[in-house]
Amino acid sequence: MRSWAGYLVGTDRPILVRRLLRLFFWRWALILLVILGVLQVLDLLSRADELLAPDGATQASVWRYLELRSPELISQFSPFAALLSVLIVLMGLSNSNEVTAMRVGGLSAMRILAPFLFGCTLMAIAHFSFHELVTQPASARLAAWEGAKYEPSFSLTGKLSDVAANVFVAESGVIMKAARAVRLGDSVQLTDVTLYERARAGGFARVVYAKSGALQNGRYDLRDVRSLNLAAGAAISISRESFYLPISADRLFARSRDPERSTLGELSRLIRSMRSEGSPSTELETVFWRRFFRPTGALVMPFMGAVAGFGLARRGGAVFRLLIGGALGFSYFVFDSVLASFGELGVITPLFAAIAPLAVYAALGLAFVFSID
Repeated sequence: MRSWAGYLVGTDRPILVRRLLRLFFWRWALILLVILGVLQVLDLLSRADELLAPDGATQASVWRYLELRSPELISQFSPFAALLSVLIVLMGLSNSNEVTAMRVGGLSAMRILAPFLFGCTLMAIAHFSFHELVTQPASARLAAWEGAKYEPSFSLTGKLSDVAANVFVAESGVIMKAARAVRLGDSVQLTDVTLYERARAGGFARVVYAKSGALQNGRYDLRDVRSLNLAAGAAISISRESFYLPISADRLFARSRDPERSTLGELSRLIRSMRSEGSPSTELETVFWRRFFRPTGALVMPFMGAVAGFGLARRGGAVFRLLIGGALGFSYFVFDSVLASFGELGVITPLFAAIAPLAVYAALGLAFVFSID
């Protein structure tokens, strides 16, 4: 009776399959670790001043930032590490003539790639689970901490979906910015609010700053207000001021929070809310569908690596083939980003923007592999 490894290549060669999987996963882990280390060092060099600027900031702030930032980098570069791992493994097998030996032994190119496809399938499932269970909560906490200017004593209470940093909305001739927004039941509490009222003739008529405020049923109540009338050149201070904007709390959070740092449930709720208000939701829908299909990008990486292992065997050296495979894999990420931008702008449908890169590159990869069999 065949083992699970034997079924992958259509024959009873479990040792070969396990060896290929072991080579793939070890190199993937090592490459991802190197990428993570380099990017974390560069990131810390640019963020060190901000992290240590608040009073009482210590080395603990740096470690806290590393803890919250690392999951984002792992999710972002895991498919790229898979590409490099497949390229290096197949390149090594090709240079040692092991690929030729496997082909002579009766294995087709597709059967040689089968262990890598199996490994990338496991990786895609793990990537999706890791992103939803680890990366998204960590990213949301990091965004909330950034909104608090990396205060060492900052701690988040309540749901992550009820906190937004750097709120910005423009509606009915008014531009409003707030450093932080926190949802408390039916109301939203705002901190460090700045309003810019536009004049009919153009430019701004008035600028208002408030230390705090609250939103309930479209009505904004500001406290500790300082107002500057630009036309008259007069400044006044009042204890409270109220105004109305036709923006619900859901729209406020949808515009203010990074969709990538929201859960799938939150995205679904925000999409329904914006549709009911007649607001465009293509950006949120594109992010929603890409959350499902982006991890599957690892599935096409073995086909990109096939160029290094099978293609152009007599046309140039190993470096040339490695560069071609790497360029093809990198083009996948570029193509994915371009279609995501088109989907967010509404040029193409969000679902098509999410699934097209996988479909196009999988078709090209299969065509190449079957052409060399």
